[in-house]
Amino acid sequence: MRRARKTRARVATAGTVLIHLAVGLILIGAITSTVLTTTHQASIPFHARGEVVEIGDGYGIRLGEIETGRACDGENCPGTRIATIYEDPARYVERPITVSGRVTETVNVKRHMIPITYARIDDGTGRLWIALEELEMREGITVTASGILFTNFTSNATGRTFDLLLFTDRGSIEEISDRGSHERVHIEVYKDGSRIGSGSAKYVTGKGGSATYPLVDHNLAHPFTGDVYVIFQGLGDGRVPLTLKVIPAVNLIWIGVALFTIGILLLILVGKK
Repeated sequence: MRRARKTRARVATAGTVLIHLAVGLILIGAITSTVLTTTHQASIPFHARGEVVEIGDGYGIRLGEIETGRACDGENCPGTRIATIYEDPARYVERPITVSGRVTETVNVKRHMIPITYARIDDGTGRLWIALEELEMREGITVTASGILFTNFTSNATGRTFDLLLFTDRGSIEEISDRGSHERVHIEVYKDGSRIGSGSAKYVTGKGGSATYPLVDHNLAHPFTGDVYVIFQGLGDGRVPLTLKVIPAVNLIWIGVALFTIGILLLILVGKK
């Protein structure tokens, strides 16, 4: 009994120590990351791709592949990827769903005197047939459609069975070929010759405006270097404008949060005994 009390006391002490240590790490990390965050502006010419371009204070950036395309292109399209649907059709059958893709084939038929349009769309990951009241759809346009998905549907009008068919209507289909464009750059960030971050940053424009999706590398391999953020705001004049932010000691905050959680769990464990 006495040994059990001593064990509980030690566990409680360990939990309390961890909580105090965690609070200290969180405070140090928060203050350090706020005070010592560094920001660098860079404008790297296209012809420098593949080279490490120095941007100051020992930091350098290497540009990799530069991609451009329509805002609705592959993974950027609204809705569920067609390949994802085919991986687990039962999850989506007879439920509302949205898909997008380029129209590659259309068939117009009449069923019970009601004209029906069947259109096959391709989103880059797979192809899916959709059906709706007759609608003129040009092959090559990109659309998004919402409706109900059915499996093994037999169409008497076309004389074929569709393994998957999305039923939609005119009010639930929209041409999105002109929604805008996206630009993506692949980037590596260096500090004093050592790579401290890598990934891609994206800039998207559309009818509703523009949006940036920065490169974020939490840099667990170099915990004391800091988190790396690179903001990209679109190509211009043969150059890639970038903003580099390095936020140090963020990992101290996460370590502190983890230790705080462990300390609380230890105190809860002791309290239950």
